[in-house]
Formats: sequence, structure tokens, C-alpha cells
Amino acid sequence: RGQQHLALRRFVIDLAGDRQCFIETTARRPLIPQMAQRLPQAIEPFRFVVAIPLGAGGGQGLLEEGDGGGKVPLFAGHFTQDLQLQTFAPHMAQAARDLAAAHSRWPEHGALGAFAASAEELASPADMTRLSRPGPLGLTVVSDLHEAALDKLLSRLGPYMDRIRHWLPGLAKELEGTIAVYATPTGYLRAALLVAGESLDNVAGMFLPLGIGGGPSVVACRAFGEDELVRTLVHELWHLAVHSLKGNSMAPWLNEGMAVYLSAGQIDKDGTLRFGRLPSEFSRMAEELMDALKDPQAARRALGAGLDSFYSPDVQRMNYALAWALVWYHGEHSVAQEKFLRGLLAGDAATLGQLQEGLPELLTAAAKALKERKLA
Repeated sequence: RGQQHLALRRFVIDLAGDRQCFIETTARRPLIPQMAQRLPQAIEPFRFVVAIPLGAGGGQGLLEEGDGGGKVPLFAGHFTQDLQLQTFAPHMAQAARDLAAAHSRWPEHGALGAFAASAEELASPADMTRLSRPGPLGLTVVSDLHEAALDKLLSRLGPYMDRIRHWLPGLAKELEGTIAVYATPTGYLRAALLVAGESLDNVAGMFLPLGIGGGPSVVACRAFGEDELVRTLVHELWHLAVHSLKGNSMAPWLNEGMAVYLSAGQIDKDGTLRFGRLPSEFSRMAEELMDALKDPQAARRALGAGLDSFYSPDVQRMNYALAWALVWYHGEHSVAQEKFLRGLLAGDAATLGQLQEGLPELLTAAAKALKERKLA
């Protein structure tokens, strides 16, 4: 296992989330258990290996079929010596062709057919109409919703997009990427299968760094109603906006806390966006949240967590709740606290230091504010 296993996993994650589907059987442990349950007959007998011959100037990474003697190159990229991806040669259209060719060779493997269909959907979404004008944040919008329903949906996003720009003043006028809104889960899951990785069970929507056309994308589904779709789009569009800021390395707690905070906003009859309600996903854990706000060590773990530990299933929901509570407090309490939050979003070292030093007092103040506003 050791170094070779780490190299395989690093290649998969850095190149694109779709490689997680293949590497699962190479590592012989389920990186995506839910996918293994859905495609058990296809994944297990079909093994792949990644060859990364590294020289003085880097090397080529190649995904190959590892059983039966044949080697079929499906994806390739150039890597530096520390395994950072430098270029990714085949784009989504090429990936779709490669996967279709592999499926023709091994038609009995249903997973390859599903992956090929997913790549084709990402390269050129089927039955989706492209909006003639720029969408939210200047993004391209494609959808299979009726035009009137899509217009109504996009109009509801306006105040939230203004707030995203309020918190991220460095955003470009028009961001690169795509919003894909599906009327039903069928097309949505087909598109998400190849690149969703461990987020595949999120059937409301997700942000994909490599999605439609191989570019940053938000894909979402209307299956749970328009209100949930709006919340999902706001949440994921925040992630896309942060991703667009080159060089930004926002901590998971702050990134997710802001996404939940913004998506929980309610537009009043006068058109004002307000944040006076507990997010619906935390409605049954208000007491747990208040208990967590009394535990500085738990909060320090959430604030210091990397990608793997923050999203660990046993603590993920509480990490999200703590992150939201801290962001909500700074965003809604006072002008001084809003300025502090801006410092955190800008990655200011002094502000981050103050956060750590004053965390026990901050948790107490946040808990008090939540009680006063009757949110918990």
C-alpha cells in the first residue's frame, strides 16, 4: 500500500473526480461505497492501474486497463515531480470518446457504459437548451426546464448573487463556467456520475470543478421543489465563486459556513434578503449545536480540519452547523464583526490569529446571539 497507494489516490484526486470510480478496485477498498452498491457486477472484475514514470522534469500519468494483458489508455496528464497536475490533455469530449471505445471492447461491463454516457452528457448535455443571455454571475445556463419556469428561478437568485459579490468583491464581472438545471434526477445523476466522486449521493445539486465541457459547473435538480433548488444553487454557486478566485485557499469551515449562511437567506415581501432563521438542515439539532458551542476543543477541530476530516461522516453535520453559527454571528451581529468576517474571507493572517485566540469568548457570544434571536 504505502507510497504506491498514495500516488494512485493523488493522481485520481488531482486529475479529476471521475478517476475515483476506476481506482476503487485497484486500491481494493471502496472509495465510493454507494457506487459499488449500484454497480457491483461491473466494478469488481474490471481493474485499472495508474502508471506514473517520473523523471527529472516530471512525467506522464496514464490510466490503463490492468487485467487480461491489454493496456487501453483512457486518460493522460503531465505531472511535476511532486505529482501536481501540470496539464490535462484529453478534455471531456475526448474522455467520452475514449470511454465509449473502451465500452465497445468490454460491452459486458455496465460501469464503462454508464461512465461513457456520463462523459457524453458532460461534453454536450442532451435535451438541454442554452440560455441566450448570461446567467447569474455571468455564467452559461443550460436547462430542460420550461423557459417561464427557468426565468422565474433565475430571477429569484438575483439578491443572493449580489450578496456573494458583497462578500467577494474581487470577483470578475462574468465568471467562467456553467449552471445546468435538470427537471428530474435522471439527467442530473447521469451527468454527475463520472465526476461527482463521494458527492454522488447528493441528489439536490453540487459544484464540480471539472463538469460541463470540462469546466467549473454547478449541476442541480428540481426534483425537491423550487425553494430547495434555490437554496442548492446559492450554496453551490458560492463554491464556484470561491473556486474562481485563483490562489484562494479558503478553509473548509469558512467555505461551507458561508455557503450555508447565504443559502439560508429569506427574501421579504419588500425584496430584502434576511438571515433570521435557522437553516432547515439544522432544525432537529439546535440543542446539539448549543452544546457544541460550549466546547472550544470541538470548535478548534472543526476550524482546523482539512478536506478529509471536515467532511468525515461522523462529524460533518456538526462541523457544518458550527461553521454556519460562526459565520452567521459575524455577518449579522455588528459592523465590527462584519469587518472581521471580511478579514477571514481575505485570508488575513492577523484576523485568523485573533479568531484562534478569542475562540472561547466568540463561541459564548455566538450562543448568546442565537438564543436572543430565538434561532436555537
